[in-house]
Amino acid sequence: MLSFCSVLLQPRFSLVIPVYDQQKHLLNVVASIQRQTFKNFEIVFVDDGSTDESLQIIQGLSQKYDNIVILKHEKNLGTLHTRTDGALSANGEYVIQFDPDDRFTTDDALQQLDEQMHESYDIYHFKENRIYNGEAYEFTWQNPKDIYLHNEQILDRVLNGKLSYTVHGKSIKRGLYTSLKNMFGPLESQHIIYSEDFFMILGLSINAKSYKGLNVVAYDYYMNTDSVMGDMETSLNKSIKYITDSNIIYQQCYHLTNSSLIFDRYLDVIWFFNQQTKLNYEDKFQICQLVLKEYVKDYERVMHETCGFK
Repeated sequence: MLSFCSVLLQPRFSLVIPVYDQQKHLLNVVASIQRQTFKNFEIVFVDDGSTDESLQIIQGLSQKYDNIVILKHEKNLGTLHTRTDGALSANGEYVIQFDPDDRFTTDDALQQLDEQMHESYDIYHFKENRIYNGEAYEFTWQNPKDIYLHNEQILDRVLNGKLSYTVHGKSIKRGLYTSLKNMFGPLESQHIIYSEDFFMILGLSINAKSYKGLNVVAYDYYMNTDSVMGDMETSLNKSIKYITDSNIIYQQCYHLTNSSLIFDRYLDVIWFFNQQTKLNYEDKFQICQLVLKEYVKDYERVMHETCGFK
């Protein structure tokens, strides 16, 4: 069940922030966003059943700022549902997905985006930095080229790994999320916290008619060791959850597209897992073998050639 709070009518941007036990980040993220020189935006917080003081902090902030919207999940549904529900409940023309521990790169980031978003494209893709140990690095693989794409060109780029499949760094027309929700299928009943980005970008790209890459660095993505991805490095259970969620996500993506290229993107996930996790060799081997044996016919070759297992 969702409950709703104050709403600002017809903003240009809706910043959707999923929240699960993020109390230590909330005051700072709101303060940084409210410093934006461009003011026609709303912040949509979706509390996903937090067990700490997150909801109380957000409610307090909504009393201070009239551009904050609060949604509350009565139980923890996972990041896929949280991001999508936030977008569906947004009022803005465009939705920007935002994490509570991230920041805009500059105080005029939204102003720069607004000035370059004058053609009313479905998807605008802007540049982002990755912040690690206080140092900013331009994440060139994720960042857009200065290109225009139309119709099937957009999905083709996603399937071929030539367009980043994270929800960060993109300003997306709100209406596309309605079509995305209709693609959930078996995901509707699943608790998904990993690999939701790929499903979301793929689903949004299926119905998008236009895309533009912008030469604007607007978003700082913080690589924190206490994040969901950071926990995966040393937690066996969370590593299993990562691979399991990815398996479910990529099967649904294959169902939607019937494209063998989904398999290549799935191998990207397995490769990333092996690069990120600090688990020992035996644990990693067992996790990858368990999932790939179910999903891939020639899994032994994949284990050797792609994952580096002997």
